[in-house]
Amino acid sequence: MPRRLPLLGLTLSTTFLLSACGGEEYSQPLAPQGNPPSPLFEPWTPPTNTQTESGNSEPVVSLPISPGFYETTVTVEGGDRFSGVATIIDPDGSFVTFISQTDATFGVLAGTGENQIIGAGTNIFYSDTWSQVDGTVSGQAADSESATLNVQAPETGYQSVVELSRNNSISNTPISLTELSGTYLMQNTDVVTTQVTINSDGTLTGSDQRGCAFNGSVIIPDGSVNVFRTIFTAENCGSSGGSSAEQINGEYRALGIFGGDQILVIGTNSKVVAYFRGLK
Repeated sequence: MPRRLPLLGLTLSTTFLLSACGGEEYSQPLAPQGNPPSPLFEPWTPPTNTQTESGNSEPVVSLPISPGFYETTVTVEGGDRFSGVATIIDPDGSFVTFISQTDATFGVLAGTGENQIIGAGTNIFYSDTWSQVDGTVSGQAADSESATLNVQAPETGYQSVVELSRNNSISNTPISLTELSGTYLMQNTDVVTTQVTINSDGTLTGSDQRGCAFNGSVIIPDGSVNVFRTIFTAENCGSSGGSSAEQINGEYRALGIFGGDQILVIGTNSKVVAYFRGLK
């Protein structure tokens, strides 16, 4: 019987798959609302030597920290400190950092030698309206399982220090489409009931009680690391909270982790944040 990992013990909010809720602001975003500049790059596209902060071209090498699930602390300069934050990094360096269902950052990391890390990301957040802003990442790995990163958004003056610590118990659990396959349900008194099925061939389908339909695929880039990717479309969704149907519908890219009888998936369609935590 698959071992149940302690995903549900994380400090994470519960909401439905295509979360687009307004209301309480959970964190200080990288930018004020209503200022969505074009991304530095599309999520999941690796950085190149032209995206480093150095005036000289620097070769991009493998990321000096291992892929997996990272327990994360974010300390905002002159602002708040957030612990219990979740970061997922895939073998190509694509990452998502999840503070709440209305605040997540998507991007990619790489190395430049001597344990140095560079990267960039797009913060998508809700504060009266959905907004996004781009930022750069630089820092250093202490070893293959921990790193300290500096995040900056020059346009808004935002700066923060992000501390990453790999959860090896979760990250080192082998994963396969056979193990991942099944039907997962997210159901709670404060969420829209959502059901997602992953088949052994990697296809994904799902729906929620409001009529949203989800179709896509799941890929496991490395079976020895507990991280999977998914691309799916959301169709027939209506408005929800402060989000319009136009914002919610569309193609999503997401990263996820598997816990034996549960999955955690965080993604975006470049307009809103998608979050799903379901049980078999």
